[in-house]
Amino acid sequence: MPAYSGPWTKPLPEPFQRGDRIYVPDDSDEATYGDYRIFDLDRNYIESGGGRELRKYYDPRDVFTPIAEPPEYSTVVEKLVDALKEEGITSYVHTYCLFRRHRWEVHPRGHEYSELDPKPIETALVLIPSRYKDDAESSVMIGRIEAIGDEAFGATGLTGRTVVSFADIGDYDPVPEDDPREGKGWYMYSVWPGASIGVKGRPSNGTLGLYLKEKREGGAIFGITSALWIAGLLRDDSDSEGPGNEVVPRVPKDVVLEQPSEDDAKKYELIPSYRRFGISNDGLDREFATTTEFSEYGVVDGTYHDYALLKVNRDRFGGNFFSAKDSELPEPPTGRLVDVLASDEPLKRITLPEGGTSSGRAKGTLSSFPALVKLESMNQPLQLTFAYQYGRKATRSRDDATIGAGGVIGSVAVSFGGEREHREQAAAMIVGGVREIDASYSNLRLCFLVDLQEVLERIKARWGLDLQIYDGKK
Repeated sequence: MPAYSGPWTKPLPEPFQRGDRIYVPDDSDEATYGDYRIFDLDRNYIESGGGRELRKYYDPRDVFTPIAEPPEYSTVVEKLVDALKEEGITSYVHTYCLFRRHRWEVHPRGHEYSELDPKPIETALVLIPSRYKDDAESSVMIGRIEAIGDEAFGATGLTGRTVVSFADIGDYDPVPEDDPREGKGWYMYSVWPGASIGVKGRPSNGTLGLYLKEKREGGAIFGITSALWIAGLLRDDSDSEGPGNEVVPRVPKDVVLEQPSEDDAKKYELIPSYRRFGISNDGLDREFATTTEFSEYGVVDGTYHDYALLKVNRDRFGGNFFSAKDSELPEPPTGRLVDVLASDEPLKRITLPEGGTSSGRAKGTLSSFPALVKLESMNQPLQLTFAYQYGRKATRSRDDATIGAGGVIGSVAVSFGGEREHREQAAAMIVGGVREIDASYSNLRLCFLVDLQEVLERIKARWGLDLQIYDGKK
């Protein structure tokens, strides 16, 4: 069972009672889900909330907890995959978890209010794209899918239920021309990992992952990012090839990438560091890199690949900086996610470097169990490692930025957990994400991860390039 779901036995630090609720001040360093932890009269944890914003926050360890799938659960998965295909849904996320559903109820006096399930329930949580929400038949469709899942639970003898919810599921985040959001990037003479980059003349952003270097003496230095967000902006999949009978699209060569992107340059006109000099993004050469022939996105032998190597302009090249907690890692991570996930650390973390994005450093919790993911770029659903956040809005703190927005696709996340000297570090590329899980779960965000060492092995096998994480400075 997740933390805080059972009876609470520790002494209450200065609690106060209001009605049938006990409020416990939460002034710890990890008080990220509200100013109070709220318990019932039997001292069972209910929710977290309070604070100046008078909003409720829910602890991820109690609302959403990924759990291992029992063998019988495979039948539920098969039925739900068939149901989603029958409904014509081409992208989705499916995870087995303990989940507290958020329900809207009508008070006897006529006003609406929301309540969570009294306790977490074993749930087949299925997330489908928000675009289906506009369909007049969406509620009927959701009812059909949930009924099929619930029937499968009953047939296997498992105790559980199916919950289908809308979400923004994406491989990249297109930005409309009239989008009112402020820019999240500014000009960086030396571009660091985490910086927002974009295709020249096109709106929207991706992210620079980090820098790689050939292992041979005098080898070339490359930047790496996601191929899919570039292809999504270009809408050009004509350059396609792949091993066997699987077609793996590639992005065209020599596409110019800028930092900041076209969108950021328009919306964030002045550079903060140079505002007093009146220097604007429009007055600078923003060209940062060009795409190379070394790129792929798609499924090969049951593994999802999504990467693009970049030829970086030497005068814009920056060193690799990896941020773990509040410090730079002493050396690049060399471990693998599988080793991190197999460790005894009870709560495994990832962090994204702050880089050049104003959204700040992002942190999330690694799930010990994969999710079944079907993105538009996949010809079949795959099991992918993921990390999640649940708590305050991403804009609330520079140390609590979102991991689920499309703009972070291409980022490289660094894992950590426990004391730094007692754990292995690993790096992973973010190849997709989920944000804004319906109105009731807008603070639950996911990102999908591919082990960076596996990416490097694929590049070597496909292109003959033996690469390592660049460990020098500019």
